[in-house]
Amino acid sequence: MPDQLLKHSLDIATESTGGSYKELVLALESSVINLDDSNYDEWSVSMKNIFKIKGWDQLIETPWHDGVEGKTTIWLASKFPALVLYNLETGEPEPLHPCTAEKTYEAVSRRECVIYIIKHIWPPFQYFCDYKQNDPYILWKEIEEFWNLEDFGNRVSARWCREILEMMSLGMGQSIADYLEEAKGVYDDLHRFGGSMSGQEFIDCFTKSLWWDEYRVVKEGWNTDLLRMQGFKPSGIDKPLEERLGELKKQLEVQEKILALGKAERDRLWLFGWDGERERQRKKRDAEEAAEKENKDPGEKNINGIQGEGDPKTPEDSSSDSSLQGDSPSISIYFSSP
Repeated sequence: MPDQLLKHSLDIATESTGGSYKELVLALESSVINLDDSNYDEWSVSMKNIFKIKGWDQLIETPWHDGVEGKTTIWLASKFPALVLYNLETGEPEPLHPCTAEKTYEAVSRRECVIYIIKHIWPPFQYFCDYKQNDPYILWKEIEEFWNLEDFGNRVSARWCREILEMMSLGMGQSIADYLEEAKGVYDDLHRFGGSMSGQEFIDCFTKSLWWDEYRVVKEGWNTDLLRMQGFKPSGIDKPLEERLGELKKQLEVQEKILALGKAERDRLWLFGWDGERERQRKKRDAEEAAEKENKDPGEKNINGIQGEGDPKTPEDSSSDSSLQGDSPSISIYFSSP
């Protein structure tokens, strides 16, 4: 049925464009739709029309082969068609790959065909395709198998759930209990839609999403990759997932409390630092004021030359006669005994 639709639509397009190649290509490209979850048959027919005009129809029917040994990749053949190496023993140039010019052109066409296919898939569904695949034959078969499944909607939902678990991250201010409950809900939805993920895979995804510096101690005891780097394997895999998650939750909550206490202490020290600085400045001002009062001259006279109230008085000499004081010379009288 799809082949009949292809032939019929191709004949109609040719008649409507009057046989002009450019007009035909433009007419077909304008009619191409993007693949979503419900239009695979219509999309595949429109794409095959374009492939027929562009000469790509054989690319989705036969796999890539370099024509010699089958080892040269499409990427290598398309990127370095003229690159050669020199044999150190003979000094003769040797091609980097044995592909002919025809095969090199085919490799370029295959990469362009893959790009064209991915371009005409609705962006939310491009994740379900191997966009790194260089061979349109393999990509076309994968799309055909995946989109023809009866439970396509559930498969898509399951893949989205796995994507969420692999890309999720602990949010700022989010508690460990809430975050674990959220991740566990996505894990349950994945299985409800028919997906598969082991308990250890879930634990690996969850621990990987935790902050490294804050929860490193716990992660190194649960994550498979981190345990393998230390020469260990995950323990307790045979236990029920709920039991293992309970143990993990306890360890994470203990670490969470330690982090909260450390944050509170840092905040206290930060605030205390400002209070201490203000107290230091106040004491410095008080000390400067006290020193200024102490250094004040005790014999200082006021502007009229009158002795200040607090100035000490000069003691008077009672043995000297005030009448004899001044600029006149002093006179001494001596009496001799008879």
